[in-house]
Amino acid sequence: MIKKIKIIALGLILLSGSTYAQSTLNAAGGEATINGNTYEYSLGEMTLVSTESGSNIVVTQGLLQPSRAFASNTADVIISQGQLSIYPNPSASIVNMQPQFKQGGNMHIQLLNSAGQVVLKESYKLSEGNEKQQFDISAFAIGNYILQVNYNNSRNAYKIQKIQ
Repeated sequence: MIKKIKIIALGLILLSGSTYAQSTLNAAGGEATINGNTYEYSLGEMTLVSTESGSNIVVTQGLLQPSRAFASNTADVIISQGQLSIYPNPSASIVNMQPQFKQGGNMHIQLLNSAGQVVLKESYKLSEGNEKQQFDISAFAIGNYILQVNYNNSRNAYKIQKIQ
């Protein structure tokens, strides 16, 4: 009976004409707050996973996604796209950060696991604002992490994927 309902629901979705090649039908989902960040999740998605990004958002199907990079009572000044390159991503070991800031300053990073726990915390003194920095993730479990970067009074968060 349940199988028939699923097939009928899928048929109605396909006939509606509003589906796309990557559309999914979630079995369940919800929202949780971990360390001040709100995450939304979904269960029962297809195994093919893709990541899409825009100027101020990154969306990956089926993975925890922060709806705010930082919990703060003040307005955040965001590190804009192009000011900080993070590569290779995904990575098995070393992750490079290549800043293109206009002046020197202090860069602080925190790497959070999917439970919101800080697994790496580093600080870097940049005299010119464009010195390449690195951190090692080889000791961490395979999975997705959130890299929070704070440079002077600007900040942003990036998804880092650890692979074998």
